[in-house]
Amino acid sequence: MEENLTVEQELQLEKIAQKEALEPNAAQEATFETTEPAGSELGAEQQTQLQELKITEEQPEQPIILEPTSEQEAQSQVLQRIEENQLTVPEGQSRRVQVNGFAINVIAGTPNPETINGTAGSDIIDGDQGDDKIFGKGGNDLLIGGGENDLIEGNAGNDLIFGENDPSVNPDFTGIGNDTLKGGGGNDNLNGQNGEDQLFGEKGDDTLNGGNDNDTLKGGEGNDILNGQNGKDQLFGDSGNDIVVGGDDNDTILGGDGADVLFGDAIGRGSGVGGDDDISGGKGKDQLFGGLGNDTLRGNGGQDTLVGGQRNDVLEGDNGADVLIGTETDFFGRPELGFGAGERDTLTGGRDNDTFVLGFGEANGRDESGNDVVIQDVVLYKNSNINNSGTGDYALITDFGFLKDTVNVGVDKIQLAGSESMYSLGTSPINNISGTGIFLNEGQNVPELIGIVEGISLENLSLSDTNQFIYV
Repeated sequence: MEENLTVEQELQLEKIAQKEALEPNAAQEATFETTEPAGSELGAEQQTQLQELKITEEQPEQPIILEPTSEQEAQSQVLQRIEENQLTVPEGQSRRVQVNGFAINVIAGTPNPETINGTAGSDIIDGDQGDDKIFGKGGNDLLIGGGENDLIEGNAGNDLIFGENDPSVNPDFTGIGNDTLKGGGGNDNLNGQNGEDQLFGEKGDDTLNGGNDNDTLKGGEGNDILNGQNGKDQLFGDSGNDIVVGGDDNDTILGGDGADVLFGDAIGRGSGVGGDDDISGGKGKDQLFGGLGNDTLRGNGGQDTLVGGQRNDVLEGDNGADVLIGTETDFFGRPELGFGAGERDTLTGGRDNDTFVLGFGEANGRDESGNDVVIQDVVLYKNSNINNSGTGDYALITDFGFLKDTVNVGVDKIQLAGSESMYSLGTSPINNISGTGIFLNEGQNVPELIGIVEGISLENLSLSDTNQFIYV
């Protein structure tokens, strides 16, 4: 139990403490003892003894030594050491440090589930283990969920949010949780990391990284960057001019409003890992790149450019004057395989005047030695065997429209590399596909099939008709 002092005794103690603070170097230890039980008031003689503890020329002020309670000792142990930008705290203790000079709050949770609220300033909050709810409120915050399933909201300010940990501080952390991250206002950076996470950029120009597992990313307002990374992800750019990258595995991507750039797989060849992606633009002038895998690309509204990439892709322009390219548009490190070799892509322009690309005037890239190379007159769907008719790789154009066409809407064109003399037209050689075949004759012992215009008879197409074919 604690001793209860009278008002007069408390005033005496306060005066002594004030004088000791003015002359700390002159302080010497003195002890005041009483035999009265705890909670008792001091007698008259004891009060007189206490009052005689005063400053004299011979005896400097002597402070009262009070023993801390067990609760005070525990509190004093919460912050063990702060030195050289390091804060060490006993395990299981929650802690909060305010660095006034920088207006930054450092708030850390415990292994237990808890709700942690930041301040109007810039906070650093680490939820530790447990299913935490963390709210950054105002300021530019660093918010870290830790292990388990966390809800983290940055709110106002430009926030940096991690579902599990900050890899720059703890790169070996292996916690897993299905987290929900919300950026709020400002230009935020959200990182789901491990687990099946949900990331919402909300307002501002945000960057969202899904991490491992199957994540859902929604950009919200503003011009956002979404990167699904590993797993079967669902990515929604929403409004604004967004850049969306699905990453590895089979991803679903919807650009939303604005002029978006959508990639099914990681940008560049990399390790050659990709998936079968479903990619849709929205309103606006979008660019869609399937990458690796058997992808489905839909332009929807606007004047879109669709590039299927490697393997067998389905491209649908829908509304707007679209450009459809079934194969990859560069050859980084693999020119010997050709563009579209071994692929069978299906191209459907939709309404309006579309362009189906079966060749380029040139293509840029690097050879296997890393040297920059430019290839002229790139014919798509051409294999390396001059004695092969090429029926294993071609582009199937399903809705080609021309001036005299009364079925398909729009006047479409087919783009070929080189000149008219390099090609010929003939009946489709593929069973169950009726229409006109486009064959490459240049450099071939046997004409090689590169495309089929489905449903259009030979007499309705002419390589010399500039309303139907263009050469680059």
